[in-house]
Amino acid sequence: MCANLHWRALSAHDARLDLEKLCKLLRDRDIKVQEQAIETIIQRNDPETMKYLSAVLHDEAEHARRAAVEVLNKIGSAAAIKELLESVKDADWWVRARSADALAKIGGPRVVKAVVELIKDDDEFIRRSAIEILNSTRDEQAISHLIDALDDSDWWVRERAVDALANIGNKAATPALVRMLKRDEKAVPVVLRALAKLGDERVIHAVLEQLKRPVPEIQLEALHTLGELAGSENAAGICEVIVKYTDKAASEVREAALEVRDRLQDKFSAAASLTRMVSKPASAHADETLAMSMLQNPDEAARIPAPAPQSLANLDINRLQPGEMIGDRYRYVRRVGRGAFGTVLLVEDEVISESLILKVLHPQMASDEDMIKRFVQEMRLSRKITHENVIRIYDFLNIQGLLAISMEYFPSSTLAVSLEPREPLPVEAALRYAHDIAKGMAAAHETGVVHRDLKPGNVLINNRGVLKIVDFGVAAARAAGDQQLTRTGILIGTPKYMSPEQVLGKPVDARSDIYALGIMMYEMLAGTLPYSGEDQMAVMYQHVQGKARPVSEVNPNVPRTLSAVVAKMMALSPEDRYQNMEEVRRALAGFID
Repeated sequence: MCANLHWRALSAHDARLDLEKLCKLLRDRDIKVQEQAIETIIQRNDPETMKYLSAVLHDEAEHARRAAVEVLNKIGSAAAIKELLESVKDADWWVRARSADALAKIGGPRVVKAVVELIKDDDEFIRRSAIEILNSTRDEQAISHLIDALDDSDWWVRERAVDALANIGNKAATPALVRMLKRDEKAVPVVLRALAKLGDERVIHAVLEQLKRPVPEIQLEALHTLGELAGSENAAGICEVIVKYTDKAASEVREAALEVRDRLQDKFSAAASLTRMVSKPASAHADETLAMSMLQNPDEAARIPAPAPQSLANLDINRLQPGEMIGDRYRYVRRVGRGAFGTVLLVEDEVISESLILKVLHPQMASDEDMIKRFVQEMRLSRKITHENVIRIYDFLNIQGLLAISMEYFPSSTLAVSLEPREPLPVEAALRYAHDIAKGMAAAHETGVVHRDLKPGNVLINNRGVLKIVDFGVAAARAAGDQQLTRTGILIGTPKYMSPEQVLGKPVDARSDIYALGIMMYEMLAGTLPYSGEDQMAVMYQHVQGKARPVSEVNPNVPRTLSAVVAKMMALSPEDRYQNMEEVRRALAGFID
């Protein structure tokens, strides 16, 4: 009845209906009321419109945000868009992101044109917001403005402009990106990724130059880019040069170079020249000369200097050879892996004659004193966890200038590997795994430790089906940085398994781990995650909305009663979930024979 009254009032263009009430009608779910409100607001084109439109733009309901942008598509200007962005400047980051997302996905040419003008605004927040919007619109009319933004004083604007140019995919941006390689070292990895995406072979010589920088992150990105850019005519030369350039680099860089070489050799195996060249020693002068002539500009054909030597002040784990000693107790066996916070080594403890794992923390993490203090505090708690389903942590060590964690060695693969086929696990297996995780986490929670990053990649399973949870220590480090952003502006964590409270930056407790286990159970039972999207922001947004299909609808083999258990674990509010892992364990035990 109310909607009909609004409709009649709007149809008659009731002069008494003020602008504020009109903007509120943009939230109306009656499409006729909403469309008439949009039309009326556009016709009025009142200079006060933006004052009331901002609240609608960051409304939780998508239909309301869409209506607000429809108005902007007709009457929006750079000043109007700026006013709207300024209205959410001090709001929660989630509100700001939601508003920008609506402008990007629904905004038409008028909105894009207005946003482009804001790239040069004096306000850093406005420039950042404009770049984020253009990153999603992928509109070619913004190219020249984005190229100008590569010189911005703010690193965020510069690097996100690089991303935006890569997303647009126009090779006209290539020369500007190559120039950026020479003047902005910190942005080099981002630029290299963009060049790989653009696929312009003309930049190969410039990418090769990056291999001479003694920075593993840059070298690894350069190798990846070369692998993407190589064609049948230059693959042989690239294979020759990357092996030479990385001969004295860190082990992970040397390994990556060999992987790229082998991949190119397989890809272009039909070319006889490739087979002949990669089979010859890298030191052969004739091959070196030929490779250089193929790949470098005439002005850059001078002899290539070897990479600068690495610092030997502390132990260099990248140069360890099997059998070498780490300190006076651990004999190096092999490198197991490398993650966001540390490099994982398999070693033999010469004192107790047992194999164990050393996780050596990355220098950038070890240099943060506050983070290390909190890390050590939670390590003390983590050492108290003695449970068959939790990897045992032994000690926190300082070895030859490096900080490391020693822990139990458990030959296994991760649950993530079992889920790679993207097919549901047998219900019985999913229940058993979830039950074991709940048991291990219950023991951890009893000691006061919250994992904060529970996910399939942190669950190990051996060939006998024994399951153990790992990386409590790393989770402690994440806790210290929960509210920090990485250089690319993404929250530290794993968005696919983040609880709503983590996404929103609210306090985290044991119930956040219960939510993560609920997401993992859903994935095991459905063969797919409950929430997915084109980017991390889209996934995090869905976690906060909480509109996942019941897992029993995705996989009819899942009993509805079990589906209800999973749904309760994934409840939006911590108060609506199981309140502790023991409750979860008991609920799951009822389904296990």
